[in-house]
Amino acid sequence: MMDKNLLAYIKGKTHLLILITLFSFLSLVASVGLTALLCLSIESFYNGNDGWWYLLFALGCAILVAFFHIGKSKLTSSLADYVSKKVRDDTYEKYVRLEGHCPYTAQEIAQLSSEGVEQLRLYYTSYLPSFFFAMLAPISLFVMFMFFSWKVAILYLACVPLIPMSIIMVSKWAKKIFATYWDKYISLGGAYLDSVSGMKELLIFHYDKQMEEKMKRDSEEFRKITMKVLVMQLASTTIMDVVAYGGAAVGITLTLLGANNGEFSLFVALFLCLVGAEFFLPMRALGSAFHVAMNGATSGKKVLGLLKEADLPSGNETLSSFTNIDIQNLSFAYKDSKSKTLQNLNIHLEKGLNALIGETGSGKSTLAKILSKQLFGYEGSIKINDKELSSISLSDFHSRCFYLSSDSFLLHKSVKEAFLFYCPNLEEERMWELLEKVSMAERIKEAGGLDYLPKEGASDLSGGEKQRLLLAYYLSSPRDFCIFDETTSNIDKESEAIIIKMTEALAESRIVLLISHRLQNALNARMVYRIDSNGTIKESGTPSDLLSKESEFKKALSFERLGEALA
Repeated sequence: MMDKNLLAYIKGKTHLLILITLFSFLSLVASVGLTALLCLSIESFYNGNDGWWYLLFALGCAILVAFFHIGKSKLTSSLADYVSKKVRDDTYEKYVRLEGHCPYTAQEIAQLSSEGVEQLRLYYTSYLPSFFFAMLAPISLFVMFMFFSWKVAILYLACVPLIPMSIIMVSKWAKKIFATYWDKYISLGGAYLDSVSGMKELLIFHYDKQMEEKMKRDSEEFRKITMKVLVMQLASTTIMDVVAYGGAAVGITLTLLGANNGEFSLFVALFLCLVGAEFFLPMRALGSAFHVAMNGATSGKKVLGLLKEADLPSGNETLSSFTNIDIQNLSFAYKDSKSKTLQNLNIHLEKGLNALIGETGSGKSTLAKILSKQLFGYEGSIKINDKELSSISLSDFHSRCFYLSSDSFLLHKSVKEAFLFYCPNLEEERMWELLEKVSMAERIKEAGGLDYLPKEGASDLSGGEKQRLLLAYYLSSPRDFCIFDETTSNIDKESEAIIIKMTEALAESRIVLLISHRLQNALNARMVYRIDSNGTIKESGTPSDLLSKESEFKKALSFERLGEALA
């Protein structure tokens, strides 16, 4: 189980692997030396000679064994710390660079950064050193044993490969089990977190019992696959023990028979019997680390798969001004989708309020995410002041644009901390001005002032209050392009009126794109674009132009007003 890609991942620290293997080998040499000296002392005492000098040298070998063991432990700890830090840093940085386009969910990333890191630590610090040492130790001992008995040496060496052969026998079975185990581990954790997050909805719609039963079934499946993992590990361990201890027993028997026939001296007989087990211990340790290798390789491949994901395309051009956006023949299809969400859109946005309307699923939010550089890979052209959107630096673009939607995240920070997050040098006086603009100043004062910390998930704020507070944060630094994507969905009328008033005020000096389910909000726009279910623009024009004829916009607006009147 040697993965070249995983080995290459720590190429900057491969010398630690070499040193760990070297210290293991030197510890073995010192241990064999210790055994040899003890055997010599026993033979000397048995023959009535002075064997104390052998014991003195044996003490020196014991000190060397301890020294190499401590050195190996420190090197292992250093490698483990390096692997942990590197994997966590790399996965986090990659996750951030992908900006929501990560192939794994946040729960999966969290599990990779915890359980996955631990498995990789063991892979690098336990399995790989054992792998190299298991190759080196038996050959070295074979050469040594050849000086005493070629029969015993060949017997031990012939038995050693039986251990990796037993590992190979279960490897295909193990690969499939570990892949399934890891997938179920991640999906079970994600499902549990989703259920906890949506507990309120589960209770409201009386779906908690069904979800409980589903979790029980999933847990039972995970228990079964875990038991398969344990059975596989036990089976491989049993096979290795039979080979290791059986081989050692045969070797000891052969040695004792040779000693009985006068082939070996007392020293040689004791030495061959006591050291014979060393032939099998390194390979036995490697076999024990096999499940570690399988789990580590599985999680390692997921980490490397994440790191190999292409970074989001980002140009290096900057904008000196931001006065117009020209969209020509724009088309877009999501990955693995057979149809295009947007088709041949032609839109021209200038300073002022630009409204995009259309039914649910028509692609309004998709267009907004493309324009805010959250989605990539579009066809056609999007030019900002004659510069293609894809050629503009992400950091420069994001410093000039903000995207506010009903799903925008409210940081779990105090009001003051959140303001400083969006604009580090913002003064408190300016914070209160912005809160006043969105009619949140009194609410924040009542809650404790700028030190007020909303509850997790902003559960102590209404939907409208959350949106208005977010808007205040976004307004703390100047932006040339403002996108409001259904920000007035499912909020109170007062909050909706405040947000629409702010969008109109912002539109006096910058480009504002308003996406709203309420056509009433688009009446003060400079241009209205209606997109249909096929992702194409069906109507466009000023509100007055569209209302002066029998347009779909006019019909939908009349229907909307009638519905509100009846309500």
